[in-house]
Formats: sequence, C-alpha cells, structure tokens
Amino acid sequence: MQNLPDEELVALSARGRHDAFEVLVKRHQRKVAGLAYRFTGSRTDAEDLAQDVFLAAWSAAARWRPEAKFGTWLYRVTANACLNWKRRSRPALVAGLDARPAAGESAEAAMARREEEAAVGTAVKALPANQRMALILRRFEGRTNREVGEAMDCSEAAVEGLLQRAYDGLREKLREANSSV
Repeated sequence: MQNLPDEELVALSARGRHDAFEVLVKRHQRKVAGLAYRFTGSRTDAEDLAQDVFLAAWSAAARWRPEAKFGTWLYRVTANACLNWKRRSRPALVAGLDARPAAGESAEAAMARREEEAAVGTAVKALPANQRMALILRRFEGRTNREVGEAMDCSEAAVEGLLQRAYDGLREKLREANSSV
C-alpha cells in the first residue's frame, strides 16, 4: 500500500478504504500542516486546519478528478481552508522564520538577523490574505507560479500580479520600518 501512487490511493479511498487514505494522510500531513502553520502562525490552528483539510479530502475523494494531481488538489484545499480561516476574522501571522543562530554567527549578527526576520514577518502579516498565500506558496513552499495558480484557483498572470503586489507591499512596509528606527 505504501508504494502505490497518490492517484491509486485516492481511488481506493473513494471506495471506502481507510487504510489507503491513512497512507495519503501520512504522506501529505507534514506539507499540509506546514503550509497552514506558515499562514496562521499557530501550531494549534495549523493542526485544526490540517484535520479539516483531510476530512474534506476524505469526503471529496469520490469527486476527485484524476487529471488533477492529488498533491496540487490538496494544496488547493489547504489554501482555501487557510483563506476561509482568515475570513473568519482570526488574527493572521506568518511563521517559518528561523530564530536559531547560524553556525559561527556573532551575537550582534544574530540579533540583527532576528530583528530583520521579525520586520519581514510583521510586513508579511500585514499583506492581504490572497497576497500572503501566494507569497507563502511561492517563496516558502517553493511552488511554481502554475502550481500556485492551481492551488489558489487563478491564472499564472493573476499569481504574478499577486506576487508583485505582495513584494511591493513588503518593500513599502520594510522601508517604513527602517525609517522609523
């Protein structure tokens, strides 16, 4: 069962095979929870969202279309769950900035790096939810613009626009932060 491709596991899941779906969950849990954590900044909320995503995936297994890659479809479900979470007016954070000092890094350099990471995190938090999601998928998750578009149900051109506005917004927020220091 472990060696079957996602598509076969989804087909088995659609026929009620819990063991096949369990393999899918184990295979994708870390990615789904990681994306949710980067969007929410809360491990608890990320775990709740991941659980919601997999419940939705189980319920929709029979409606999944084989022409769509399961992983891409799952990212889309995750992105939608994160955006819906944001719409419910919960505070949004961005996580994933590494607070650990780099090997051989001086105390001053480590402090400066942490301050810079905090400023970037604050600037990312201030982005509109759709720009933040596009940025997280592209920069933190390493997805292509095409994959981001599939996950967010928009065109590559729309993704490019979202990313451009996100980068412009980040630049502006970081300029403001630097000028107030």
